[in-house]
Amino acid sequence: MKLLHTIGPLNAFILAQSAVITTTWEKLTGCSYGDMQPLWTIPVDRDDYYELIFDKVVVRKGDHFTQYDAVTGTRINEFEPKMSVCGFTSGEHIVLQEAAPDNQQLLHKQVISSGETCWTATIPAGFYYFAAHSEVLLLTDDIDELMGVDTATGNILWRCKVSEAAPGQALDKTGVPAVHGGYFYCFTEGQAIIKINAYTGKAAWTFYSDLVAAVFPSFYEDLVFFSGDKHIIKLNAHGEVIQEINFEPYVKDAPFYFRTRVAVTSDYLLLGNTRTCEVLVFDNNSGRIIQSFFTADKHWQIRPYLFKAAQDMLFVDMISSGETNDNRLNIYSLKPDDVS
Repeated sequence: MKLLHTIGPLNAFILAQSAVITTTWEKLTGCSYGDMQPLWTIPVDRDDYYELIFDKVVVRKGDHFTQYDAVTGTRINEFEPKMSVCGFTSGEHIVLQEAAPDNQQLLHKQVISSGETCWTATIPAGFYYFAAHSEVLLLTDDIDELMGVDTATGNILWRCKVSEAAPGQALDKTGVPAVHGGYFYCFTEGQAIIKINAYTGKAAWTFYSDLVAAVFPSFYEDLVFFSGDKHIIKLNAHGEVIQEINFEPYVKDAPFYFRTRVAVTSDYLLLGNTRTCEVLVFDNNSGRIIQSFFTADKHWQIRPYLFKAAQDMLFVDMISSGETNDNRLNIYSLKPDDVS
């Protein structure tokens, strides 16, 4: 596997559509895909919280928010909401919430740049932000019920119970739903994942497996991927297992008891052992093993959720297992000529 870049020290990285964002305690740096040349820098403090929300970098200092353009690093907006933040519905709008009489609460969608209110909606008390699709805000009561709110109007589109889609199951309150395509993927405490239509609230399918609780799934087009310590499974749009790869015979070092998410491209599936830094590469269509390699020696470990593929590259964030706790990012080429 062709190594393109090694970057460090750093804390983490974020893959935006137009840039790779590397993070340290002092700054966020947007770099171009390919040559990793710096495009912009955003200063931050150690206690700041930051994330990529839709197409904007949002830095939070206490109750103060600053938005930056992910393409140029230009500061766009600064704001300090007067009410609790429910969630962002786009890079330009935010939804705030406040208590109301009669066991109700109010949601207010506002334009971030001006503070103008687009709509105010009344919903039952006890529902909280869970995830956001560009057109639907997903709320939950933290027990069993989910609610979809139209981000354009504030109208309640639907309500559904997790226990109806997965009988006998309770919502996993710590498992943040995945948002992919027009669906929310929600998790239960009983090792199930439910694919819910964002516009109707109807469950497309429910899949039960001990793999659901083991590692967060990966998504590519309408496919879902899970990994176990011996195999990778691929689900189709109907929640059916259409491919299972037993990779145990190809492991050169310790078993994959501790592993990354599956990194997926149109051509390849990649899985890393977080403890040994061994990476297995498979053909996405046939499941055939292509190669295995090590990203570092025994003094390093791969961070399981910072193992991602984008723009024909594999991004592997590692932390040293010694006293220094150094971090570094290795970037490998996934172009066919460099994968053999």
